[in-house]
Amino acid sequence: MPESFHAMLSRIDRDGRMLRLSKEVDARHLSALVVKADRPVLFERVRGFDIPVVGGLFWSRARLAASLSWPEVELGTRFAAGVRTMIEPVLVDDAPAREVVRAGADVDLTELPLP
Repeated sequence: MPESFHAMLSRIDRDGRMLRLSKEVDARHLSALVVKADRPVLFERVRGFDIPVVGGLFWSRARLAASLSWPEVELGTRFAAGVRTMIEPVLVDDAPAREVVRAGADVDLTELPLP
């Protein structure tokens, strides 16, 4: 089974390749801080939001390969193989991603820390 996003973040952090910022950061500064960082960044506290934000995971071929736990030289062949052998999605009626559902006029993207 493929590694989950959460497991990937934990692995990168455990390996010392994640910069963790616990200081509160304004969402308007996230992009600039990610650009300056030499590794992926986990913003633990984003002002005005109750969820952490991670950025820079796929900023370069080296970071992409590290995030996927693939050798960098195999990125092209592995992606091509994946496109050739795509798997059908598993549809479920209940999942954590469906705990909060908003539609129509209830959608407000300013509730998310999008830089």
